[in-house]
Amino acid sequence: LVFFLENNLYHAFHDILKINEFGRRIYPQFLGTPKPDEIEKTFTTATKCAFLASGITLELEEGKRFEDDFSFFDNMDNVKGNPNHLPEFIHGLLGKQTFSTREGEGEVEIRPVVDDRMFVLCWHGNDDLAKDVTTFSQELQSFAFEQSDEWYTFLFIDKEKPTCKSLPMMRQLLKSSTYDRWAGDKTLYGCCRYSFMVLSDSSDDWLCIHLKTMYYQMVKLTLLQRASILRFSDEASKIADRIKDPDPKKAFDCKLKKLHQDYLWFVNRLYFREVTAQEQGIELYNLMQEKMAISRDIKDLDREIDDLYQFEGREVELKSNRTMTALTVLAAIFLIPSIITSYFGMNLFPEAYTPINKCLIVCGIFALPLMCFLAIRELEHTDKILDKWIFRIVIAVIVLALLAILLVPVSAYGNFYFGGPL
Repeated sequence: LVFFLENNLYHAFHDILKINEFGRRIYPQFLGTPKPDEIEKTFTTATKCAFLASGITLELEEGKRFEDDFSFFDNMDNVKGNPNHLPEFIHGLLGKQTFSTREGEGEVEIRPVVDDRMFVLCWHGNDDLAKDVTTFSQELQSFAFEQSDEWYTFLFIDKEKPTCKSLPMMRQLLKSSTYDRWAGDKTLYGCCRYSFMVLSDSSDDWLCIHLKTMYYQMVKLTLLQRASILRFSDEASKIADRIKDPDPKKAFDCKLKKLHQDYLWFVNRLYFREVTAQEQGIELYNLMQEKMAISRDIKDLDREIDDLYQFEGREVELKSNRTMTALTVLAAIFLIPSIITSYFGMNLFPEAYTPINKCLIVCGIFALPLMCFLAIRELEHTDKILDKWIFRIVIAVIVLALLAILLVPVSAYGNFYFGGPL
């Protein structure tokens, strides 16, 4: 959603600052607390004294009018129920039946991604200010804009005075955020995370055409990249929270695959390294990318997704190792009976053995290695010393009982037969 506005009524520089500062707000940045003896004051009073407009009205050519004074946020129950409430000049314009900030209310759910401010593109024609800030000092070998309070307030959308009170820091910010290729023609471009500003002579109104076309498209693309990266990072964090799920494979597979597919589409369809062959356009686009930290965030997002895939790979490897361990244990369980039958032959039970004797011996042959395995495994997962000794004693008694079953037939007390001729 983009609002294209033209100002032909207010030409003073301080009016331009107020229009940019108040017009970009979507909802209050903070809420104050009314004092008990000041009943007339509301939660938004302190905000309106600092940053927020008393009200914003949008009038369309067909006579429709949307107005909001942010009184919704004066009721704390409203704030708790819907803290991301959109103002009337946005929600009413989009359509309340279609768009909603509450889950399940509209056909399209709107979720905040960036912050409480709209991005500002502005061209300001001011002959005196443009001349002052583009003056070059031979002695200092620098432009006047590097120490200009006016250029700082215009570029960083401050209402009256610079919010940066450190002169070295302010100079560094202005120098890194300003594109001064056309300073000799009294024209400056500036870009930060929430604005793209142009200052020139009032006669250079043709710059508005570029601002509404090519520069607007570059800003829109960069904002889309930033919002997409923040959204992908949020989805990656939600997937990472599922690590504690009892079944990580089930929680990971679909969502991680969908995230990776969307991310690959984004990288190949929206993340452009260049968007124009014009030299000035390339340099301004690079400045936007730098100020939005797109390249840095792309690398961080790559690492986040790679870490998730590594975790999933370790889970798959661990599951494979468990399967191999189970097969190994199964082979070990059948190893002892195989050795016994191969050494003594298949005629293992003489006629003196009853069916019950034979059944007990067969069970003992299979149970003995299984009990040994379970004992070793349980001892590895038991930390308490007392529990280990109790478990050892129980296992020893069971093993001795199994040996007795194997070696002493139940119904024959005279002769002992285990195989071979009588």
